[in-house]
Amino acid sequence: MPGSFSLSHTDEPRGTAVSVALPLPLFETYTYHLKPGQTAVVGQRVVVPLRGRRLTGYVVGTDPAYRGRTSAVDQILDPTPLFPAPLLDALRWASGYYQHPLGEVLKVAHPPLEESLEKQRFFLNEHEADLLVEPYRSLTTKMKPGKGYLQSTLRRLGLTKLHIRRGVELGILTQETGLERRGTGGRVKAVLSVLEAPSEEQHAWLSRSKRREALYRALLDAILPLPTSSQELSEKSALATLRDFAKQGLIELGQISAPESSLDWHLVDDRPPPQHLSEDQERVLGVLREGLDGFEVFLLHGVTGSGKTEVYIRAIREVLSRGKTALVIVPEISLTPQVSARFRGRFGEGVSILHSGLTPYERAVEWRRVQEGRISIVVGARSAVFAPLRNVGLVVVDEEHDSSYKQEEGFRYNARDFAIVRARIEGCPAVLGSATPSLESRWNAETGRYRHLVMSSRPTPSPLPRVEIVDLRVHMQDELLTARLRIALGETLAAGDQSILFLNRRGFQGRLQCDACGEVLSCPNCSVSLTLHRRQGRALCHYCGHADTEISACHACGVQYTGSRMGTEKIVEKVSELFPQARIERLDRDTVRFGGMETVLSRMRDGEIDILLGTQMVTKGHDFPGVTLVGVLDADHSLWFQDFRAAERTFQLLVQVAGRAGRGERRGTVLVQTRNPSHHAIQAAGRHNYEQFYEQESFLRRELGYPPFGFLAMIRMNGEESSEVEVAMEELALALTHLIQTSHQGQIELLGPVESPIAMLRNRWRRQLLVKATGRQVLAAFCREARDTIFTQRSGSLRISLDLDPQSML
Repeated sequence: MPGSFSLSHTDEPRGTAVSVALPLPLFETYTYHLKPGQTAVVGQRVVVPLRGRRLTGYVVGTDPAYRGRTSAVDQILDPTPLFPAPLLDALRWASGYYQHPLGEVLKVAHPPLEESLEKQRFFLNEHEADLLVEPYRSLTTKMKPGKGYLQSTLRRLGLTKLHIRRGVELGILTQETGLERRGTGGRVKAVLSVLEAPSEEQHAWLSRSKRREALYRALLDAILPLPTSSQELSEKSALATLRDFAKQGLIELGQISAPESSLDWHLVDDRPPPQHLSEDQERVLGVLREGLDGFEVFLLHGVTGSGKTEVYIRAIREVLSRGKTALVIVPEISLTPQVSARFRGRFGEGVSILHSGLTPYERAVEWRRVQEGRISIVVGARSAVFAPLRNVGLVVVDEEHDSSYKQEEGFRYNARDFAIVRARIEGCPAVLGSATPSLESRWNAETGRYRHLVMSSRPTPSPLPRVEIVDLRVHMQDELLTARLRIALGETLAAGDQSILFLNRRGFQGRLQCDACGEVLSCPNCSVSLTLHRRQGRALCHYCGHADTEISACHACGVQYTGSRMGTEKIVEKVSELFPQARIERLDRDTVRFGGMETVLSRMRDGEIDILLGTQMVTKGHDFPGVTLVGVLDADHSLWFQDFRAAERTFQLLVQVAGRAGRGERRGTVLVQTRNPSHHAIQAAGRHNYEQFYEQESFLRRELGYPPFGFLAMIRMNGEESSEVEVAMEELALALTHLIQTSHQGQIELLGPVESPIAMLRNRWRRQLLVKATGRQVLAAFCREARDTIFTQRSGSLRISLDLDPQSML
């Protein structure tokens, strides 16, 4: 078979030859043959031998006429294909476009499905014991009627896997797979409190284990009470450590009401739908209904609070009435419960939730429910784009501009772009929704590739919030809190309303520097400074996790460090001093590491929090009707990143966080603090004027040939020795330059190689080479031709990656 390896031969009778993609860093497939009696179709998983190992692969083709020498397939794992044909075609496209091996792509596209098998339960059917043979006869005395038993339990009772499978086939056993929902009536163990000031003896005990000390310090920032069933605490070693903490008096363990499963079945938004749609909503919905019969991409550009979700829901209802299914992708896990609750309120149990926040078992079972056709709507984050829905009638990508749709490691796909390709193959429309569309999507609308739908007003009486730009060059500030913002916070509290403060920097202080010698406390493994987390009593690297607890004085000369670049932890402390009566919560990666995000968001929606301070977690699509004030503490934080999209991301963040204000009955106010008030991103955000930003930013991008007017690929290399990486990248650049001169002159440009903005990461030195092309097809063709040249550099300690359409320049 073309593009395949044939393996060691056998002389046994053979069935059809099949091409198998294995999850290995190889682009070729392998050819095996089926044993007599075996049948396999494209899309099924199989177990095959390879150089003394048994690997799980995927059948991607068959060839009855193939007569080469091959090995036999050991086992066929699935009774039916894992992926519907259109989804498999889309995954083949992704493998080719992103230049990633098909076997690894297919493995990424589904959860570990064996997790669902571990929870299958088997019931003994009624049979006369004398009519059964062993080992089934003894089951009549060992298994209780009506009680389900796990496969592992049956194995202990003397049954092999073959016995169990035959028992099911013969009707002796009944097999059921279902998700055990944890009800609210039970009780579970939880961390109730954490001692903030350990004694010397307790501190000495902690310091004897780095892992133990790291867990304790992380718990200091956790949202309490914290169920021990949360993912990071559910491992046996973590649970044992928690019990040790309790014995040492460092934490208090107790019982709380059991939370629901992380699938959030208990979250149902039962608010009645609006009786009337706005004119914008009616117009857009009419266009979408007319376009449901075929493929088309709609860019739904609606201001924050314009009612895009209601349009999605009504369009999906029309899709379901036609006997089809729908896929809804959101950028953040934090949005999934909110969106899924709204969909469950309208569509009931036919909604499935898929995201990485689920346990492996929950993901496996939900995926199986979708595959078996029991689900009509899937809502989820990035990986939900691979949901095995059949007969898809609509694909929705909400907040399409969000960079989190791009996978940054391994299989580097963009879920938004994959969703469009999948919709094209399925023959259904794709809707890309955003208040701040990416420049690429907006340009596609301008050039006619997408249909542009605009919703410019909110369906509520409240207009868009007022935006006031506060110039930090002239306004006095106290730890990023200007007098103007302090007054506004006080007025909002007095009125009984809620406020959001946004600072996209976590920790207490982002840099510790010695006043005497100038040394900055830095990570020994990465080219970044450590961030002080004072509550945890340590400085952390936010890239590799390195921690330093010796933070009182400079390591070089002993003089006390001075901190700068205030983070969310520091601001919460200051706001608490200014407004001691206020109910204040912090929302960032430190506080929700072990879970609890939905708890904070629910309390905010219920009016139990006065001031919510957080990183970009607070900017993403949340609906808090009580919020009338938003304060952006440092709008410049992301403006000067070494990334050509820095201005675009700053504009998007400002508009998105501003959109959290005034979504109820009262008009909102947004205060944007900046030292660059004349920057076009700040100015356009202050006016809620996307078109102004688009025109100015497009002019700059066109001049430089950056997307959407050019197409990029990033080649990154890292290794243990800086000199080795530098030499290898220079050699690669020369080889690629020769390829360009041979067949792509005037179409491809190389920028670099240069040292990456973060030169060392996790003790590995990094360099990068940017490929700029005049067209997408030109770029794809060049990367295909250059693939072997690029990946042959992968030797020794060197690692190399190819990232098409990169979202990060770091």
